[in-house]
Amino acid sequence: MTRKDYFVAGLSKWHRANKRKFRWRKESDPYRILVSELMLQRTQARQVEPVYLEFIRRFPNPSELAVASVGDIEGVLYPLGLAHRGIRIKRMAEQLRDRHDGAVPDDIESLLDLSGVGRYVASAVLSFGFGRDVAVVDANVARVIIRFFSFNPKTVRPHTDRALWAFCQKILPADSGPHFNRALLDFAAAICTARKPRHEQCPVKDYCAWYETGTTKLSVVRQEANLSDYVTSHRCRRRRPEDKIGSGRDFAWNKTSNST
Repeated sequence: MTRKDYFVAGLSKWHRANKRKFRWRKESDPYRILVSELMLQRTQARQVEPVYLEFIRRFPNPSELAVASVGDIEGVLYPLGLAHRGIRIKRMAEQLRDRHDGAVPDDIESLLDLSGVGRYVASAVLSFGFGRDVAVVDANVARVIIRFFSFNPKTVRPHTDRALWAFCQKILPADSGPHFNRALLDFAAAICTARKPRHEQCPVKDYCAWYETGTTKLSVVRQEANLSDYVTSHRCRRRRPEDKIGSGRDFAWNKTSNST
């Protein structure tokens, strides 16, 4: 079994019994997914849920959001400390109304053109709102990939590293991308946390490079053309009983999303 296959199978099995339940996860409406993702940036998911429900009640579609006052939008977002985003969210709704007939577009370029929408939110909408096999990478997902595969990012903010995004796309299982993206997000939140990861509960620790060595000294070929070679040719080695967890530096950068 390859390291990639072990990782995907292990997380998928773990997630079937440990998935988090949020109201937006019951939705398939791209607009509602977009709203939830905008709220989840730098905000704890449990805090978002009641505000999300009130927001959808008040502004059930882009057209109604577009005609709402900035003050009304800011009032709903205030409990999350996101009132300052009211202007951008209203502008986004106006763009959806004026450019896309009040619908959320289903292509990455159009999504990125929307006010306040970056690569993570756009990818999350494509994955969770349209069911696409598109990688979704925030700081938490980046942390998991760096630890398990010993990936070596070249940017200060690893979740912005283009090669890491390409790597995540390579390991994404076909036809189940949305489910695996949520498995990664939930695993990062519950097990592979920034500080004090729960090694004893980790379902994939036997083949985890970081768990074996406590560091990410192992290098990975970063050229996109070679990424598939890496994930299919590096065979897994079972962790020996005498192996110990190393004391290498933890990748504990600040979270930018507690998403989906």
